[in-house]
Amino acid sequence: MTSYWFAQAVGAIAFLVGITVFFHRDDRKFKLQLSLYSAIIGIHFFLMVANAAGASALLNAGRTVIATRTHNLFVMFAFIILTLVFGL
Repeated sequence: MTSYWFAQAVGAIAFLVGITVFFHRDDRKFKLQLSLYSAIIGIHFFLMVANAAGASALLNAGRTVIATRTHNLFVMFAFIILTLVFGL
């Protein structure tokens, strides 16, 4: 199996995880599975050499996990700044 097909297989796994995210009624479980989806899709993007998309997806995964723990405004602004820095 070539690396392209391996990357596509990882993307297919992310797709399956992603479509099952919305089965959760509990906010915490929803956010944790959403972060798992974002991490897997981030790995898929890195395998496809789409580094900007991979970094954005992994940042989203981290932000979503942290959102299960806190609602601090400082943390929100930190992620906004990180998003801007990665975007430049």
